[in-house]
Amino acid sequence: MAVAIIPASAYGSITSNNYGNWGAAQGSATGTIQSVNTQQDIEVSAIAGARGNTYRVSRFFMWFDTSPYPNITAVEYYFPSGGQQGNEEYIIDESTAFGGSGGSPLVGNDFNNIQFGQATTGPFQWGNPGIFQVSGGAYAVTLANTGVLNNVVLNFPYDDQNNPPAIGAGGFITWADVVPGEPIDVYIEITYTPTPTGWTGGSSINGVALADLGSMNGIPFTDIASINGI
Repeated sequence: MAVAIIPASAYGSITSNNYGNWGAAQGSATGTIQSVNTQQDIEVSAIAGARGNTYRVSRFFMWFDTSPYPNITAVEYYFPSGGQQGNEEYIIDESTAFGGSGGSPLVGNDFNNIQFGQATTGPFQWGNPGIFQVSGGAYAVTLANTGVLNNVVLNFPYDDQNNPPAIGAGGFITWADVVPGEPIDVYIEITYTPTPTGWTGGSSINGVALADLGSMNGIPFTDIASINGI
């Protein structure tokens, strides 16, 4: 077993336009990429006004290149938090942003490139300012073993569940802040099992060819990395 830390290959927040109804905001086909300095990286906003209600949704997208690592068995997410407003729950779903398999830039039309219901974590509370950890579930491991872990972070009770928030007298807003580089960017920690490379200490042992031996103490030579440190 081994552990590797993988920084996000790319990440960013997309916000919808302001809409007069919840379904248009939550189901919008496109949005606007936000500055990395925004606090509202993951947001649900519902404001009452004299001309009607206004709704807005923001989502945080990220992808990780896991292709160099075989046999991944665990995934942990780490976020640099800038705090939150609203004390709501969040969730990480599978995404098809960044061109689907990573490598393409994040664009506004990625706003709804989400596999709703395909969660890689359970619901979680956003952390206080500083680095905090979220454990990935079995589906995070499954995706990581494809070579690309492509995700989006959503507000759980409203955005992920498509549940319009109630608008009180002062309106409703909840958000979570990702602070890139404070002190480290978004990253995952994976546990994996390296693929054995086989013994490279020679072609024979005591003058007997490895092809004629096949194994040592019942272990195939392809599964042996060294013998007595060689």
